[in-house]
Amino acid sequence: MAYLGYRAPLPVWSSPGIIMPPQDFSDSDEKWLSFTARLVEAVLDYKRKIDTDLVKVDMSGSLPMDMVQYTQLYGATRIPGMVSDSQVVDSDPNYIIVMHRGNAFVMETKDVDGNDLKASQIYYSLQHALAESKRLGSIGKIGLLTSDTRQNWYKAHQVLKVQDSETLSKIEGSSFVLCLDETLEESGKDKLTSTALNSLHGIGTSVNGSNRWYDKALQFIVAKSGEVAICNEHSFAEAVPTSKFNT
Repeated sequence: MAYLGYRAPLPVWSSPGIIMPPQDFSDSDEKWLSFTARLVEAVLDYKRKIDTDLVKVDMSGSLPMDMVQYTQLYGATRIPGMVSDSQVVDSDPNYIIVMHRGNAFVMETKDVDGNDLKASQIYYSLQHALAESKRLGSIGKIGLLTSDTRQNWYKAHQVLKVQDSETLSKIEGSSFVLCLDETLEESGKDKLTSTALNSLHGIGTSVNGSNRWYDKALQFIVAKSGEVAICNEHSFAEAVPTSKFNT
């Protein structure tokens, strides 16, 4: 695939951002996390519909489209290579990665009986991750590596495989990444523009650039100031399957 051979960075160059309706959380952690929990619940439910063939088949005029792209959204990760990248898809991951201030946390998405968690359960897991990130008091920078050129990221990836393979494998094997961004500072831009920029590149390394893992096929981004968006790695699917999350 041509996409996998591109050596340019993923953000801006190939990974699209999708704006979702802005929210008003009134600077409240409770409102922020409650909305995010419902979003995660809906995303998990959509996977169930994909797995059970309940998603309506896309049509091109009178012709049905191949729906295989939908099955390559969850659990999908692009792995950097020196000359060309590769793809890995875990068909049934039972956890997601929650990122806040560049710190990554594993959040289980199924209960002991194998059922998807409800929004109320997800809320408390998010609350715990947020509290732990604040307790750490530091900003993780490892996510920035995924925004570099593919050759540079490949070299760093090789080092990480030796130094912290467990963490790397956990992130890469997750269903998707949820990015909890802090309040975006006023920039003079309207909210939709700020949301678009945040979805594409996190508005740079000094804002949310490190709170991403650009190799993941799906990243859901929810800022405390109400900006909501999706960033998806383009080699797994065109924008149509991802845009369905916005309907």
